[in-house]
Amino acid sequence: MGLRYLTAGESHGPALSGIIDGLPAGIEIAQSDFTRLAEKRWAGYGRGKRKTIEDDKVEILSGIVEGKTIGSPVGLLIRNKDYSSRKGYMHPFKQNREAGKITVPLPGHADLAGAMKFGLDDCRMIRERASARETAMRTALSVPARNMLLELGIDFTCLVEAIGGISAEIDYSLEPARIKELTEAGSAAFLTPDAEVCLKWEKIIDEAREQKRSLGGTGCVIFWNLPFGLGSHTQHDEKLDAILAARIMSLPSVKGVEFGRALALSKSQAGAADKISFSPERGIVRETN
Repeated sequence: MGLRYLTAGESHGPALSGIIDGLPAGIEIAQSDFTRLAEKRWAGYGRGKRKTIEDDKVEILSGIVEGKTIGSPVGLLIRNKDYSSRKGYMHPFKQNREAGKITVPLPGHADLAGAMKFGLDDCRMIRERASARETAMRTALSVPARNMLLELGIDFTCLVEAIGGISAEIDYSLEPARIKELTEAGSAAFLTPDAEVCLKWEKIIDEAREQKRSLGGTGCVIFWNLPFGLGSHTQHDEKLDAILAARIMSLPSVKGVEFGRALALSKSQAGAADKISFSPERGIVRETN
């Protein structure tokens, strides 16, 4: 059985809740694991005012006893502190919705399509659920899965590659462990192995904030020591690339996904053929691409 998860909750509702199912028993989890990852999520430079309000403390509702999973679904809760100032129009039963009503849809958001789909005259009811605030719970739900991977000897890292058209200098030929080391040793505000690019990113973010603009960017997630056979070639919806792309594209801000250096390779006219080799020390490896 694979892992599956669900989340619930509105951005300014009482709380975010989530459940992750399919975890085996015996995975070690500490409260500090949730705190450390929440702090990492909040650390990005240029974050909005919401970070000054929320602490994203995770409450364990089920599935973890004495610091270990017990095989049943893990249920989590994160209370929204900002709800106290919004309960006048976000309360489950009190009726004062006019106070928080949004009648002008936000371009590029789910507002317009969602309001039309559900026959609503209030974009807030769509925006509240489509908000990136939902990823706070996804972050919390990832903790048991992360710990399970680490216990299996599977490591991973994530990093920022570019912001506003300014790219970091990243040597992807380095061993993944070295890339992770450089990323974690750098600025927590950007999570990049290129320390020199951070000042440039700070400058363009500050300029964008003053001009009330937003900036695009790209990030990268790297795994290593993964076993062979994840996903399946037998059906389109079981292919690993398809599964991963769907999960990543479901994040509100993501508009594109590539695997490996797909975009760069798509612009090339010629290149070395991929080569697979084996050695007792390294096992089966790809020498190129």
